[in-house]
Amino acid sequence: MEAMMSMSIQSDVEILSVQAVEYYAQKHHLSEGDVFDLFCKHQVFEKILIQHETLHQLDMEETFQYVEEIIKENALELGTLPRFQHRI
Repeated sequence: MEAMMSMSIQSDVEILSVQAVEYYAQKHHLSEGDVFDLFCKHQVFEKILIQHETLHQLDMEETFQYVEEIIKENALELGTLPRFQHRI
């Protein structure tokens, strides 16, 4: 039974992750490969795994908003958002 629950959690996380990548790629006009790299850089997949129980209860728009916030917050901390970079 525990193996089934683990498989279900893994499946849920994978589905959420794939949907988030596809959404983000379409919204920001990026390739899915670029989004995958961005998600890895900002640990989006790990955060989806950690928050999977909460995210599973939300509608997809709220899940996508969560992903947007992760990337925005991390980018601000790292100074990697183009609009916040210093121009010479």
